[in-house]
Amino acid sequence: TSNLLSMPEVGGNACLYVDPYDTEQIREAILTIIKDKSKREEMVSNGFKNVLRFSGDHIASQYEELYQDILRN
Repeated sequence: TSNLLSMPEVGGNACLYVDPYDTEQIREAILTIIKDKSKREEMVSNGFKNVLRFSGDHIASQYEELYQDILRN
């Protein structure tokens, strides 16, 4: 995915990051995913873990923690 804006924060360690304007980087990333089974499996595994950061329960927990901090201060 792109290495711009919020993509690194969203993708975490489950992506290969490329300059979206550099076709050679995009090509190399695609070839890496196709050819490197270990890297591909690592990214899939990391993706399943990463998606948990965006679950409703996790986000609600973060809001609760924020509100508790506000109340304490």
